[in-house]
Amino acid sequence: MTKTLIGALMLAFVTPQPAMADDVAPEAQVAISKALAEIGFTVEADDLDATADGYEADDVKCKDGEFEVTFDKDFKIIAKEGRILGP
Repeated sequence: MTKTLIGALMLAFVTPQPAMADDVAPEAQVAISKALAEIGFTVEADDLDATADGYEADDVKCKDGEFEVTFDKDFKIIAKEGRILGP
């Protein structure tokens, strides 16, 4: 029983945890917001997440709809998914 408990505790510390918005440094938040502003998009800071390969911005807004935008570590947009609002 003790070995099982110790093993479970060790696994909890070793298992990668998903990135939270708090993991996005203020400098990265500024760079992401700037990249989005250049294409007419906006995002709230709490909708930004760090990933293993870069960053994700959820609930990104523009006049055409709402998107999820993926960035690489250099803040270049590599993917954009979402829905376009109709008339």
